[in-house]
Amino acid sequence: MLRAFPRVLMMDCTYKTNRYKFPLLQIVGVTCTELTFNVAFAFIECEKEENYTWVLEKLKGMMDADAFPVVIVTDRELALMNAIRSVFPHATNLLCRFHISKNVLAKCRKMFDDKTWEEFSCSWGLVVLSASLTQYEERLRALKRDFQMFPAALDYVEKNWLIPYKERLCKASPVHVGKQEHQIMEGTFTTSNQELVCCAPILRFGGGVLVWVGGRETTGVGREKNGEKGEGNGGWRFGWS
Repeated sequence: MLRAFPRVLMMDCTYKTNRYKFPLLQIVGVTCTELTFNVAFAFIECEKEENYTWVLEKLKGMMDADAFPVVIVTDRELALMNAIRSVFPHATNLLCRFHISKNVLAKCRKMFDDKTWEEFSCSWGLVVLSASLTQYEERLRALKRDFQMFPAALDYVEKNWLIPYKERLCKASPVHVGKQEHQIMEGTFTTSNQELVCCAPILRFGGGVLVWVGGRETTGVGREKNGEKGEGNGGWRFGWS
C-alpha cells in the first residue's frame, strides 16, 4: 500500500497507552479514495528529535527514491516537525486541524459562556477553512471585530497558531487534510494499539525500539545502533541499547 500511495502521510504519537509506557508513533497513509492504512509503528525511548529522525530514516530507506511523501500531517510536536524537515526536506508539513481545535477548546472555552463560545468556535472554524488568502483576511478581521471583548482568546489563537503556522493549518494552503481524516486515523490507532498490546509478552525492551513497516520490519535503538532490516512477513525483530 505504501508503494502505491506514498504521497500523503499522517503521524501521531500516543503516550502511556501500552504496558511499557513507551511513546508509540504511528504513521498512516492515505489512498486516492481518502481511506487510511497503517504504514508503520515505532516504540521510541523518548520524544526527542534524534529518535524521530531514526524512525523516519528507516521509513525513507524502505521507500522508492522517486516516491517520497509530498505532504506529512502532524500535531505541533516540534521534535517530530524538525525531524521531518531533516529527513524529508521537500515535503510540506501540515498541522492537524483536529488537534488544533482541541487545543483551542482547552485554552479558550473557559473565557466564554455557552452561546458566545459557539459563535467564537464557528468564526474560528471559518478562518481556518478559508479557501483563499483574501477570504482568510476577511474572516480574520471579522473574528477580531466580533470578539474584541475577548482579547485573551484572540491573542492565543493569533500568536500560537495563526502567526507561526497559518500556512500549515489553513485550508487556503495548496494541500490540506481535514478533521474527518484525522478522526479515522485516531480510530485506526486505537485498534492498532490494542493489537500491539496483545503482543506484549513477546516485546522485550532494553532501551530498544521496534518498528513495523507494511509487511517489512526494521529494528534499532533510535540512532542506527545495532539496527537490522527484515523483509517479507516474518517475525518481529529487535534492537538493543
